[in-house]
Amino acid sequence: MRSKTCTLAGFVVSLLLSVGAQAAPAAAPSSIPWPAHPAAPDDPAKVAAAKAFIVLFHPRADPRNIALAVDRMMPRMVAVARQQDPKLDTKQFVKDARARYLDNAVKMLDLQAHVVSRHFTMAELKAYIAFFGSPLGRKLTAATPQIEMEVMMGKRTLALPPTPHRVTIIPPGPAPTARDKK
Repeated sequence: MRSKTCTLAGFVVSLLLSVGAQAAPAAAPSSIPWPAHPAAPDDPAKVAAAKAFIVLFHPRADPRNIALAVDRMMPRMVAVARQQDPKLDTKQFVKDARARYLDNAVKMLDLQAHVVSRHFTMAELKAYIAFFGSPLGRKLTAATPQIEMEVMMGKRTLALPPTPHRVTIIPPGPAPTARDKK
């Protein structure tokens, strides 16, 4: 599931960045510090707009949806933790795990919002919010995982040309000595 959402996010970010790259020349890779630290503090209004865009574009990034997913996964998480520790305090485990996952979700959304806010103007963010909040944008967001799955399944049916040479896989072990080569 994560790979599908990462693929979707990567696709849209690539699409958005490629559109932006056509408008302005890209900076040289060596001139872009990673992680990006802004020279000035981020505009709180743009950060809020970026959060709204991210949640509309990628509903699974919404902490409310993450809370629902954690609640669905929690019985299995408790079962696994109980196997490792039969004396587990279940209530405390659930409380701590849920808090940890939700805290991480909020922090990740905040990080993403700050980064996204640096790449788009307020007008662009409002346009993205308007689109992804529209019926067509919601349809795109809902249909994208299915489209990606169909593309992935279609790639499996493509005939690949035969490999022109043999590939020998050498198992790990001691390196051959000069005597072994004779």
